[in-house]
Amino acid sequence: RIGLPIYHELALKFPQMLWLTPGPDGSVEEFRIRNLSTEAGLIQPTLVPLDGDRVLMVLRDHGRGGRRVHTAYSDDNGWTWSGAEPIGLPNPDSAIDALRLRDGRVLLVYNHGSRDRDILRLAISGDEGRTWRPGPIIEADARREFSYPYLVEDQRGRIHLTYTWLRERIRHVEFNVAWLNGRVAELETATQ
Repeated sequence: RIGLPIYHELALKFPQMLWLTPGPDGSVEEFRIRNLSTEAGLIQPTLVPLDGDRVLMVLRDHGRGGRRVHTAYSDDNGWTWSGAEPIGLPNPDSAIDALRLRDGRVLLVYNHGSRDRDILRLAISGDEGRTWRPGPIIEADARREFSYPYLVEDQRGRIHLTYTWLRERIRHVEFNVAWLNGRVAELETATQ
């Protein structure tokens, strides 16, 4: 079976899973994540496979409260989920993406603001999404918008980030883990 994260956005907004069973008698099942559908405004789930049957879900906050990135966990490959918890990163109702790097850490790209999509930033977690270290800012301009990011790591270990630039173009940024580690270390040194 293949599980795809989807979400419902008519009247009520909530995350769902779409389960596809391949083969001649294949099926498609839409599964509402009940315990997460009661948490108003959590949409656009991003899944990050961890170890074994464990999966991290990172969610965009479309709610009207203090908008934050949220996470939830599954221990059975996405059939059931923990409750969603806000993490210490803001979310101005904007799309996010996450990726498990080859070294086991989780890389997140998100808009670092509470109202606008004018700062696109990376964050890194060494404990499967429970805590996050600030990473480099990719774009920042109070008069511009940077949104709908997507991350992938290629076979050479290069990380590719694409996102909507000013709602006019798609921008592509490529970097490696050494660059990421150096930038995170610089930020930590600057804040000490």
